Amino acid sequence: MPIDVLPGAQRDIEQLEATDPDALAAVLTFLDEAEADPQLEQNLTTVGDVEFENVRVSIKRWARVQSAGNLLRVRILDTPATVYRVIYGYDWRKRRIGILAIVHKDHCDYDPKSELSRRILYDWDVATDGQPT
Repeated sequence: MPIDVLPGAQRDIEQLEATDPDALAAVLTFLDEAEADPQLEQNLTTVGDVEFENVRVSIKRWARVQSAGNLLRVRILDTPATVYRVIYGYDWRKRRIGILAIVHKDHCDYDPKSELSRRILYDWDVATDGQPT
């Protein structure tokens, strides 16, 4: 199953590369291991703690925007990236994961009206052609 990095998340990666390369390395390692996992779909849509090959993560749904689709967040535990949240969507129609944002926990505002949330929701709407996920 493919993991796509969507435009907003790509900008987050570029910023993270300049500000916290160790955290970026942990995020990229997680994404590589997740994409190679045959249980990816199950693991990234199951709420709770999940273990990939060498990475333990915590997954929660973004309940406040449930009507926008399957949007979740992952914390990559026990790494320099633990203070970051990776926001992603799961499109069951296309069977793909879209990375929408990589944000420090202090800047992660889950209010659907925040600038970050609007960016995430817009990117997901474009990526899914406005179809429900």
